[in-house]
Amino acid sequence: MDAGTVRDAFGKALGPEWDVSVTRPGYLGQWVITATCDRRTCSTQWSTLMLDMPGRLEELAEAFARRVG
Repeated sequence: MDAGTVRDAFGKALGPEWDVSVTRPGYLGQWVITATCDRRTCSTQWSTLMLDMPGRLEELAEAFARRVG
């Protein structure tokens, strides 16, 4: 799993109007995904374990997009 893969999955789910960034904070195994559209910013955090499960990355990205959409 790399940041580009995570960013692409969330960017695809959210759409082109959202700017998506992915960071890995100091503690191991966590990803923070931040999405910005106009003046609105939303973020979510997931463990590598969750994102690495087959099909789970796309599922989590789509669920996030539904919540912020």
